[in-house]
Amino acid sequence: MKGTRTSRPCSSCLLAGLMLLLAGCADSGSEANAPGQQGPGEPPQQEQTTTLAFSLLEETAGEVVLDVTYLRPDNGAEPRMMELFVAIPEGFLLAGSEALESTTEAGKDLLVQAAEGSQLRLIIMSTKNLNTLDSGPLARLRLHQATGAAGKIEFIDRHPIFAPVEADKGVTLGEPLNVGGQ
Repeated sequence: MKGTRTSRPCSSCLLAGLMLLLAGCADSGSEANAPGQQGPGEPPQQEQTTTLAFSLLEETAGEVVLDVTYLRPDNGAEPRMMELFVAIPEGFLLAGSEALESTTEAGKDLLVQAAEGSQLRLIIMSTKNLNTLDSGPLARLRLHQATGAAGKIEFIDRHPIFAPVEADKGVTLGEPLNVGGQ
């Protein structure tokens, strides 16, 4: 029929409209339920961010063994390398280190070295690939503990930690780990 026009939009117009609608829903949802603000009857929502945390594996007289673990949000940029500083208490010395799953599966190397004062510098990188680090255990640290030594092992807030820089956005550092004093 000549002169009759159907009102069916083209598929690219539908796609563009759907994307705008979804973007608007995502924006309005994040504003309505920002961290610390929840609707009636809803549990508090926490912003999911890149997180580094300690896990204490073993603490005996003379030795502390801990893991450094990484949690990347599903929508986060993927880091290709890491440089992280950790403060250790007086009377603790690095006795050894080991690359763990997230590091080895990405084909990366772990380098741990003494830094200024009572600090350790952890570097995860590779000169052979651009693979990214996934969530999971990154490194195991063995610390020798002098008799009676006690204190906190804690992350030092020195950014950027991850490269590329986009992967460092929103990084949160876990709580200090109390050790010693046994």
